[in-house]
This record gives sequence, structure tokens and C-alpha cells, in this order.
Amino acid sequence: MFTQYYGCCSEGPENTSEERSRALVVQPQEAEVPAVSAALVTRLRSAAAAAGISEPIVLPGASVTLFNVHLPLKSARQRRKALTYALDGEWCKDAAEVRLSPARAVTQDHYLVAVCDDSVLEKAGIEADFPGIAVPDTMGIPCPEQEQPAWNIWCEAGVAYVRQSDGTGFVCRSDSFTMLWQQAGKPDLFCLTPKRPAGLPLVDLSGDPPQVDPRDLALDLRQGPFRYRRKAPRRFLRVAAAAVLVGIAGHLSLMAADAQALSTIADRQVSFANAALAEKAPGLTADQPLRLIAARFSNNNPTEEDHFMEILAHASRALRAQGSQISFRELRYGAREGVLTLLVQGSEFGPLQTAEAALVAAGLQVTSGTATATEGGAEVLLQMRSAP
Repeated sequence: MFTQYYGCCSEGPENTSEERSRALVVQPQEAEVPAVSAALVTRLRSAAAAAGISEPIVLPGASVTLFNVHLPLKSARQRRKALTYALDGEWCKDAAEVRLSPARAVTQDHYLVAVCDDSVLEKAGIEADFPGIAVPDTMGIPCPEQEQPAWNIWCEAGVAYVRQSDGTGFVCRSDSFTMLWQQAGKPDLFCLTPKRPAGLPLVDLSGDPPQVDPRDLALDLRQGPFRYRRKAPRRFLRVAAAAVLVGIAGHLSLMAADAQALSTIADRQVSFANAALAEKAPGLTADQPLRLIAARFSNNNPTEEDHFMEILAHASRALRAQGSQISFRELRYGAREGVLTLLVQGSEFGPLQTAEAALVAAGLQVTSGTATATEGGAEVLLQMRSAP
């Protein structure tokens, strides 16, 4: 096996050549964790200031593991739910003791996630009301901008900080770097510092090292109980409490005024109802059962007789004599007005006039519209009512 920093490793005496392919493991054995790189902290603070966010809390990169996770899901909400399951088995501690950062996109359907133990955040002494994000110092190194495997390295004081082209990274001792590079298939190397591993082919970028990628600042490990919670000033709290009390008092006053106004309106309407009942149905009052009042009025106002059949019978007898000289294209009856409407057609205007005269002679009140000529002759609209 290997002894390693969190997220990286160095060769242990018990390792065999067959086991070297398992060198980069997630759960480490206990090892001395390098301190946070002061130079990378400075780079991260400058990047945060340029992005307009609070000064970050920088964690040791050796205590944080970076994962490139395949999450072919559309929404951020779905990805958040699936993230824990996608990384299941990648750590030995209980999931409740591990913090996962939000995922940030690397390539299509691939996302970068930072993971650390709660103990790492506890050691950082983060205060709940301090607004800064918590990121590992390795975020001070951008990823190499190429598709084939490559490493950006930052060397100082016997420690190498590495970011890989897939977004992940690790921290290791300088004397273990060559072995890890060989184990990884000898990816392209880009060195961002004057110090560099000896004897390795690399590109020197120390003269103008690339800046921190602002997207890496999204990997905030302050989640769950470590999340930033804004504390309102005491003066603000006192003012807010006073405003709430004033609002409650005002609301209660308005409710009392509304209740009084509604009571006055109700009393006035009851008086109007009693006066109307005294006039229309003496002996009834508004506080009596509604069914009693309804029964009294239904007895006083019997249903009016419907004259449809009467009008139809008179019209039928009056027009029977004309036989085939006229025809009817439309018949409708309005019960509310008691009006029967007929659209009468004839070969000429004469039969229409005869029909109207016959209806009047039958004792009906007839109102005729304007007779119009049609392709087959003429037509007129007749409206009939019962005689008073």
C-alpha cells in the first residue's frame, strides 16, 4: 500500500509493483498534512476580490479530494441529489461526516466536486457569521488548457501541488512526484513556479503563470452545519421587533374597526329586511327560518300559466285552410315573453298576407316583420301572443 496525504500518495515500503496501479486512492492512511500554501492563498484572495466575493477560507489541499464525476442529468437539482450516490464507496467515513461542494461543469456531463471530512472544516475554525467561501489551496492553480492528459504543478518547500486536465488534483512530497508522474502515464507538465522537479521534461510558465479560474471558486465546502449564516446587528433586531409589534397593533386595530363596521352594516340590512317583510308579508321577520319566509312568498305568488299550447293550437287551426300554399322554416317559443315565432314561406306575397289575416281572425295578437323575396318565392317572420 501507500502512505499518502489526503487525495495523493507516496510510496510505502510494503508496496509491490503489482499494486502500483492503485496508488491514487481516495481514503488515505494517516500522514502529516502540509500546511496551506501562502502563495496560493494570495492568488485565491486576489481572484475572489476580482470576482466581487468575500475573502475565502483556504483549506489544505492535501485534506480535500477532488472528483471528476459523470452526471448525465439536466438540472442542478437532479445532480445534487445524485451526487452522493455517484460517489458512494469513495470514502470510508459515514456520509453525514463528509462535506461535498456544489458541482461545477468541466466538460459535457462531467462535473468537478470537492470532498472533505468535517474535521477539516472544524480545524479551520470557521465562524458561522464569517461570509467567506471554503476552498482548497489547490484551487489557486488552474487546470491545463488541453484535452490530452496534462498537469499544472506548483512547487515550494518540498511539496508539489498539482492540477490535472480533468479538473482534479492532489498534493504530494516533491521526492514522490516523479514516481506519481510515471504511474500516471507521464502526462505533459507545465510548471508555474521557478522551483521545479529535476530531470523531467516540462514547460516553464513561471514568468507569467495563468490566473486562477473563477469557476473553481464555486467549489465551496461550507455546506450543512458550516454554511454561512448572516447575523443581523442587535440594533436592527430591536428595530425589527418594534416594527413587528407596531404592525401587530395596527393590524388588530384595523380588525376591530372592520368588525364594528360590518356589525353596523349587518344591523342596517336587517332593519331594511324587516321593513320589507312587514310590507309584503306581515307577521314575518328577518330572524325567522328562511324556509318559512320562502313558503309564505311562494303561496302569495303562484306560478303563471304557460300559453304555448294554447297559441300553437290557435295558429294550427287558423293556417290549416291554406294547406300547401305556405310552409314553415322556423318555430321557436319564448316562455318568459309568451311569444311564438314562425318564419312562414310562400310562393308569393299573397298567401303570406292571407296567413297573417287568418291568425288575427283566430284571436291572436300578431306582429309581422318585413316580407322578403327569396329564390323560391317570399317569406315573413310572424310573432304571436295570446289575446289579453
